[in-house]
Amino acid sequence: MKKIVPCLVLGSLLMTSQLFATDIYLYQEPLGSPSPYPAAVATWQYVGVRFQVDQPVQITAVDSVMGDSPSSFFAALVSLPSVSSLPQGNPFADGEVIYSTVFNLSWDFLAPRDIPFNVTVNPGAYAIIFGAGQFGSSGYISGVISTYSTVPDSTGFAWVPGTTPAWHDTGDTFDVSIHGIVVPEPSFIMLIESGVFILAINRKCGFKREDRVVQQDGAGNPYEHRSQALEIEGGLESQVRGA
Repeated sequence: MKKIVPCLVLGSLLMTSQLFATDIYLYQEPLGSPSPYPAAVATWQYVGVRFQVDQPVQITAVDSVMGDSPSSFFAALVSLPSVSSLPQGNPFADGEVIYSTVFNLSWDFLAPRDIPFNVTVNPGAYAIIFGAGQFGSSGYISGVISTYSTVPDSTGFAWVPGTTPAWHDTGDTFDVSIHGIVVPEPSFIMLIESGVFILAINRKCGFKREDRVVQQDGAGNPYEHRSQALEIEGGLESQVRGA
């Protein structure tokens, strides 16, 4: 029992830690009815959605439905003052872009796109923005993104240079979902480390187990042996004594 208890405790902690390591949907943009006219993604128009996280998370991928161009485009993660805010720059202010990556589309008109991300963010409001012409993307031929009518919780917005303001909420929104992993709190990590330490101490100190074995002597008379096993570092030692 002395060995089983710490093993069960550690096993429970490790199983719980696997829940944190599971890739989940962190956000999926609420969508209305599909629009027959997808929105352009180009050097002259950026589109995005906003979301909020309440605990540290690692964003691992952003999914959308895009296409109709062989060019390269960017996906940028932008910090916002609140989930109802828009980016402060034209298009971006210093420091508000905290991550960006470049991806390629194809001539497929609209197809699912899985864009890898690798960034950890703290609780707060953010936006995922698609566009071209920045962060090493070319966008020499405009692409398109699947577009939907809005519902009350939709967060779609766009940037169009030459308009006032350049960033503005749109009457449509965009098919975007965000995948990631919840980052465990430091206190939970310390708990896991403590469980490993306790198990290691338990194995080093060892425990005793006594087994009772009934055998027969040469004349066929039963007698009892007690076998005491001592688990020590490096293997098992056994001692057998008569009853």
